[in-house]
Amino acid sequence: MEIKFIGHCFKEDKNDKIWGYLVHNGTILSFWGRRKGSMSYKQYETEYDARTQSYKKQREYRPIDINNSAKYLPDDFESGLLMAILGNVKFRI
Repeated sequence: MEIKFIGHCFKEDKNDKIWGYLVHNGTILSFWGRRKGSMSYKQYETEYDARTQSYKKQREYRPIDINNSAKYLPDDFESGLLMAILGNVKFRI
């Protein structure tokens, strides 16, 4: 699993959310949700599509160091990711 981008959006008294995308064995998924909360996943056909969306998200979400992603991702991130990869993705494009 290679996380390509992860961003954090924090606005006082409004939200505390993350958005990112990753590539795992040729499967390209974006993920989003509240920091340390449950994630939603979306599968992309190409990495170009995910990268284009990440450029748009960077207007709102400030990039964070991927090495510090444990502070932002939920403890069960990998199990949720596994379910998404196995086909239980909420959204596909």
